[in-house]
Amino acid sequence: MKLSTKLSVDRFSVDQLVLRVSESVDPSKLDLGDYEEFIEAATQNRTFQQEAVGAAVRFLVGGEYGSTADLARQSWEASQDLQRRYPTAEALVERLPFPDKLACSLDLATGTGKSYVYHAIARILLNEGSVDRVLLLCPSLTIEQGLASKFGALLADGDLTDLLPERDGVAVPEVVDAGSTVKEGQICIENIHATYARTGSAIEDSFAGQGERTLVLSDEAHHVHSPSESKLKLWKQFVDDPEYGFRYHIGGSGTCYVKNEYFADVVSRYPIRQAIDEGWVKAVFYLDKDSSTTDEERFQKLRAQHEKNRTRNKPLKPLTIAVTQSIKAAEELAERLVDFLAEHVGGREQAAAQVLVVTSADRHKANVTKLGSVDAADSPVEWIISVAMLSEGWDVQNVFQIYPHEKRAFNSKLLVSQVLGRGLRRPVGAGAQPVVHVFNHEKWGPEIEELVAEVLDVETTISQRPAERSLVDHFELDQLVYEDLPTGIEAAAVDAPVDIEKINLKPQSDHDETTVFVSATDAAKVDKLTTRVVDRRYPVAEVVADVRRRMRDHDKATDGTLAATYPKKRVEELIVGALERLKLEGEVSQENRQLILSAFGSLRRRTTRAGAELTREAVDLKTVSTAHMRVVTSRVSGLTSHLGVFHDSESPKLGTPEDAAALKKAEQISVPTWLRKVPNTYLFKSPVNVVLTSYRPEFLFVERLFEEGNAKALGRWIKSPDVGFYKIQFAFKKSPTSKRKVAEFNPDFFLVTAEADRILVVETKMDGDASPLNIEKRAAAIEHFKIVNEMLEKRGQDLHYRFHMLGPEDYDSFFGALREGKLDHYVSGLEGALS
Repeated sequence: MKLSTKLSVDRFSVDQLVLRVSESVDPSKLDLGDYEEFIEAATQNRTFQQEAVGAAVRFLVGGEYGSTADLARQSWEASQDLQRRYPTAEALVERLPFPDKLACSLDLATGTGKSYVYHAIARILLNEGSVDRVLLLCPSLTIEQGLASKFGALLADGDLTDLLPERDGVAVPEVVDAGSTVKEGQICIENIHATYARTGSAIEDSFAGQGERTLVLSDEAHHVHSPSESKLKLWKQFVDDPEYGFRYHIGGSGTCYVKNEYFADVVSRYPIRQAIDEGWVKAVFYLDKDSSTTDEERFQKLRAQHEKNRTRNKPLKPLTIAVTQSIKAAEELAERLVDFLAEHVGGREQAAAQVLVVTSADRHKANVTKLGSVDAADSPVEWIISVAMLSEGWDVQNVFQIYPHEKRAFNSKLLVSQVLGRGLRRPVGAGAQPVVHVFNHEKWGPEIEELVAEVLDVETTISQRPAERSLVDHFELDQLVYEDLPTGIEAAAVDAPVDIEKINLKPQSDHDETTVFVSATDAAKVDKLTTRVVDRRYPVAEVVADVRRRMRDHDKATDGTLAATYPKKRVEELIVGALERLKLEGEVSQENRQLILSAFGSLRRRTTRAGAELTREAVDLKTVSTAHMRVVTSRVSGLTSHLGVFHDSESPKLGTPEDAAALKKAEQISVPTWLRKVPNTYLFKSPVNVVLTSYRPEFLFVERLFEEGNAKALGRWIKSPDVGFYKIQFAFKKSPTSKRKVAEFNPDFFLVTAEADRILVVETKMDGDASPLNIEKRAAAIEHFKIVNEMLEKRGQDLHYRFHMLGPEDYDSFFGALREGKLDHYVSGLEGALS
C-alpha cells in the first residue's frame, strides 16, 4: 500500500523532487558516448553542465520515454520522496505543464551558463538528425541579443565543430531570428513576443505543422509555468498550440518556482547553494542587524557599502541594484536616491547620470539597452533600479550590492531567486570569490532567512511534536487564570496642560552605526559595515512652521486656542533657546525635531484620565496538557551550528514521514553535528518524537536528562515550546530611563519527579547572565508559582512547583540535588547572582 500523505514542498530537499532520467539509451537511436569530447569542450569541462546536457538528450531521444508523463510515472514508482509528496503518480502528472510531450526543465543557478547547455543540446539533436530546426525563445530583447551573440561565437569555433561525430544531420547550423522564414538547419533565437505577432514575424510560416521535427528551448522558463505579465501567459499556450504540434521542449531557469512551489518536471539541477560553495558564482551575504529608521540612513549605509565594494573589488566599478514592486515605486525611489547622491557626487546632474531605472515602461526603453554596457568603466551608471519580475536576463557582472526596497519584492522563493540571481555572476578575471551583499530590511530578517535558506537548498526541516510513546505518558500542568478586577479608583478629569517654559533637546552629532551581514550559506560567517551616519538637519524656520501648522489643525478640529497662545515668535524662541543651551545653532536634527513636535503635541486637549480602573489578578487554575503543545520546527542545516536534536529508535515512527526523512538525512551529514541518538529508549522520558534544543545551555541540560541516574529520579519531562504553551508574565525596563513594559516568557523545561509530587520548572541561561531582564523573569516566575502552590494547597493537592534559573556551571550541583531529593532548598550560582 502506497503512502498517500501529501506534504508541503517546503518540507523537502528540492533534490528529492527532481525526476530521474534513466541512464539506459537505445543504441540504435543514440550513442551518447560519441559526443563525450564535444560535450566536455562545449561546456568547458563544467561537470554540472555536462550532467544537464546528458539528462536532457537521454530524455528527448534516448528511446526510453514517449512523454513526460511516462518519465513522471517511472520516477514516482522509484522514489519514496515523490510518493510522500504526491498521493498518486497521476497527481504528479497533473502538475506537469506538458505531460503529453517530451518536455522537461533544467534548474541551473543564474550565472552558471545555461546558454552553453542550450547550445550543446541543440547541436547534438541537429547533428543526429533528430530535429530539423531549433526555436530558442526568451522573454526580452536584451536576452535575445545576448543569446545570439553567445551562439554565434560558439558556432564559429571550428575546433568545437570538429569534435562532433559524423552523422546525417546538420553539423554547423545557422543562427537567425524570425524576421524571415526559418529553414531546416537553422537555429532561430527570438523574443517570445514575436510568437504573438501576426505581422513582422515568420514564426507561424516557419513552424506551423513542423513541431514533430522542431526542438523548442525556453529560456527563463518560470514565465512558462507562472507568467507575471498578461502577454507572457500566451507563452505556454504557444508551446502547446496544436497548430504547431511541438514535440520536444526544454525549459531552463535559475528560478524553478511557481511562487513557492518547485517545478514538477525538472530533470537536472545545479542549485545556487552548490554554485556558491564551488565558487562558480559570488558568495551571498544578507542583512542580519541594522538600526536604520529612515531611507536617509539606509541611503548612507548603502553608499558606504557601495564605496567599500569599490575598494574591495578594484579595478572593477561597483554596481548596486535596488528592486521595487512597481514602476511607480521605482521612479519614486530613483528621485529620492538622486537627491541623496547629489550631495556627494557634485550635483544633481552627475547623480542622475549614475542612476538607471529599468522597467517595462516605454519611457525606460532606452535604459534597457544601456544594460549591456553598465559594467564598463566609462559608463557613469553605478545604481540600477529595477522592478522585481523584470530582473532576469542581464549579463551584468559587477553587481556587489542588492537592495530589495519593498518586502513584496522579496517575499517568495521565485523573487528571492531572481533578486539573488542579479548579483551572482562572477566578473571575468576575478581572483578570490567575490561577495554580493543583500541589504534587506532588518524587520524581514526571519522571513528572509527562511526563504533564502530554502532557495539555497537548506530547507529540510524536522519537528518536535507531541507523541504517544510506549513508555511515557503525557501530563498536565497547572496554569493561572487571570481576570481584570475593579480597583475602585474612579476616572478623573485631567488638568489643563502645563504651560511650556522650555524644551529639552539632545546633543546633535554624527555617529557611527554598525550594520551586520550574515552569509547565506554559513551562519557563522558575518561581515560588518561601520557607517558614519550624518543626521538630517532641518532649518529652525521649517520646524517652527511645522509646529504652527499642527497647532492650527488641532484648533480647527477642537475650537482650541493653541495657535494664539503660542504665536510664531514664542515657538521660535523656545526652540532657539533649547539649541543655545546645548551650544547649537542654525539647524535641528531629525531626533530633536521629533522631541520638539512631541513637546508641543503634549498641549493637545484631553478631558479625562482613564486611571487604574482595573487590575489583573489570578483567580483560578486551569490545566494545560503536554499533548496539546504546539509543534516546534527547525532546519536540519542548523545541526552544524546551534540546533540540537535528540532521538531514539522510536523517533522515526512517532513523527511524520518527513520527520523520519529529515532524521535520515541528518544522520548522513559528514561533518560534526549536534545530533544525538539515545541508545536506551527507557531513558527517553519525554512524550515527544524528538527533542529540539537551541544553543549550548539547552543542549547540555538535555544531555544530562538522559543520564541514567538523572532519568531514574524523574518520571516525565518536556522541553517546552518557546511560545504559546505555558506563559509567565513579567515587567521590565529596557533602560533605567525607559517606561516599564509588560511581556511574557515560556520556561524551557518542566520536570516531574519520580514521586510525582514535585514539578521543577527550569529556565536555562548562559553562565553569568545576571541581566536586569533575567532578574525580572526570575522574580515573576517565583511569584507565579507561589500563587499556583497556594491554590493547589487550598484544593488539598499534594503537588508543589519550584522554579530554577540555571547556567551550565550549575548543572552538576542541580542534578546532584535532584538525585538526592534536596532541591527544595537548592539555589544555583546564577540564582545567587540574580538575587
